Amino acid sequence: MPPIRTQDNVEPAKNQTRGNRKPNIPRGNFEEVNARCQRAQEEGGKIKATIDSYLGHIRRAQGWLAPIVAEEKRRAMEWEMEKTQHCINEAPTTGRKSAMPEDMHLAFTDEPRECTPQAIRMSSISATKSTSPPHPYPPVYHQTPASDTPYNSVLSHPVPLYQSNTDKRQTIHRKPNQPSPSPPTVTVFNTQSLVIIPEIRGMGPDAWRQVVRDWDFPDPSRNHRRPLKELSKGDVPQKQRQLYHLRKVIAEEFINVYACDEARFLADYPSYVKGCTPLFNAIRKKYQEAGTVARRNRGPHVY
Repeated sequence: MPPIRTQDNVEPAKNQTRGNRKPNIPRGNFEEVNARCQRAQEEGGKIKATIDSYLGHIRRAQGWLAPIVAEEKRRAMEWEMEKTQHCINEAPTTGRKSAMPEDMHLAFTDEPRECTPQAIRMSSISATKSTSPPHPYPPVYHQTPASDTPYNSVLSHPVPLYQSNTDKRQTIHRKPNQPSPSPPTVTVFNTQSLVIIPEIRGMGPDAWRQVVRDWDFPDPSRNHRRPLKELSKGDVPQKQRQLYHLRKVIAEEFINVYACDEARFLADYPSYVKGCTPLFNAIRKKYQEAGTVARRNRGPHVY
């Protein structure tokens, strides 16, 4: 007789206890994962050290370049001040009055001026009311007349930008009577003369009627400037010659052959409902069967 199972002599099943249930994972897997984590940490530390090294190089380079940049800025400011002082020294102090506005003369003098907002506003208003004629081009292209003073000829051109020390003493100033450079020429294309075959997409069975209408009459609303019948082969661009030939065949077939008889034309070519390309193919097939046109573009077209 088998023993009776009681709560005292029943052993719990392995890995089936309630509470802290631990999975049955071999110990070797944990060691492998820990080794991988350690290697990843070591590689991350190396990458961080490399980045810190690069940042250190960048900071040192910025420290080296700071005095060089400051020196270049100082030289540029000195160069601009020298050029401005040169223009002021060349301005005549005697003789006839210059044609420059009075406010511009005051800008180059050492006399004390009132710097209140009201004075600045009045000076700007008087400068805008100058009676100097408008220039067709910016002042850099304005040619100074021979009767103007040398002071005007110097200020009619902009001050050159900063140059290197080797070119600073070799700068040649423009003479008062030297002609200014001519303004750049702008090529203007006449868009009215461009040949564009008008668009007929989406018209369906009525597309052939629009083709006949475009052959005889222009339509500026569709950028159709000239009737197609007035164009020669040389007037049509190379990319549009095949499209022009299609329109020409349909229009001449309806006008010259059928004498604008729409009922007879539509009866002979029922493929017009599919569009202009099927209609063109039907017309071409008719003349190919009659032997009046060569097949596959091997000879001249005869319509």
